[in-house]
Order: sequence, then structure tokens, then C-alpha cells
Amino acid sequence: MTYLPMAKRQREFINAGIRVVAREGVARATTRRIAEEAGAPTASLHYCFANKQELLEAVFDATVSDGMSHVRRLIRPNMGLHTAIQEITRGYADLVRRQPDIQLAFTEMNFWALRQPNSRHLAARAYRLYIDGSIQLLREACMSEAERAADHERIARQIISIVDGAALQFLSLNDGVFEEIVEQGISGLLGGLTPSLEQEAS
Repeated sequence: MTYLPMAKRQREFINAGIRVVAREGVARATTRRIAEEAGAPTASLHYCFANKQELLEAVFDATVSDGMSHVRRLIRPNMGLHTAIQEITRGYADLVRRQPDIQLAFTEMNFWALRQPNSRHLAARAYRLYIDGSIQLLREACMSEAERAADHERIARQIISIVDGAALQFLSLNDGVFEEIVEQGISGLLGGLTPSLEQEAS
């Protein structure tokens, strides 16, 4: 087996975990199965992660951090709140289209966590990371006091709701209207936001 630094080896196992969870579900995502998917010995996996729980938590976190990394590159300071809303929403949707396994694994992990009394906090943490990361990007993009005074928490939640709902339909139906639904969601969000921004500015 080729030598890799610890961080890169961990990422290989995390990527393998995403694929296994997306394809087979959490119940079948054993450390042995994930090691097989990564093409590495199980002992190597246990060198990187103490146990299955730690690995699954890393997989769950990665489904969020990968989404945030994909979107962050689209946002520039002072680009404007409206533009940022469009870019963030389209960026999340683009990742769903390009790498559906990430969204499928996130959804599977979320429902798994909600069913486990000792893991429910992971579902809350994952969404909190999504919301807080989106809020930070929205704030960075603001270019006026009215935009900075907007309810960024509500906007971030609406963005995530648009993508989550459209993504689940896309994964289930794959009928080619995913982007159209996302764009309609963006239009509705911006349409509701504009009057409040104009009122703040006046």
C-alpha cells in the first residue's frame, strides 16, 4: 500500500465512507466495508480512526464541509446580498448535480443520527454548520447597512430549505427540473427580501 500522510489517508477513508453510506446506507457502512472501498487494510483504517463512530462522524462532517468549500469560492466581499443569495443557492445545487453521493450520504447520515439517541446532536451540529457557514458568507457579501441589517439566519435557512427539498426530488426522480425548481426558489426568496431591504434603506 502506498504511503500517505495521515490527513490524506483519513480523507481517503472519509471519501470511501461517503460512497458506501450513499450506496448502501449507514447500517452496512462497517469499518471493514469502508476499508475495502478505500482499497486499504482495516488495520490502516483503525490507525486513522479509533472506531466506527469516529469515522462516521468524520464522514458526516465532510458532507457539510465539502459543500461549504464548494460554495465559498463563489463569494466575494461586497458583491451584494442578492447576488450572494443566488450564488450560494446555485453553488449548493451545483454540488448536488455534480456529486449526488455527498447529498445522499448527508441525508442518510442525518436520518440515521436522528434515530440514535446518542447521535441526535450530530444532526443538529451538521445543520448548524451549514447555517452558520452560509450566514458568514452572506455577511461577507453585504455592501450596505440595509443588507447588513437583514435577517441572515432566516435567509440562510431558506437557502438550505430550497436546496434540500429540490435535492431530494432530484435524487428520487432525476427528471431534469432540479435547476428550474432551485431558480424558482431563489426568485421567491429574493422577491420576499427586496421590500424589507428597501424599507430598511429608506
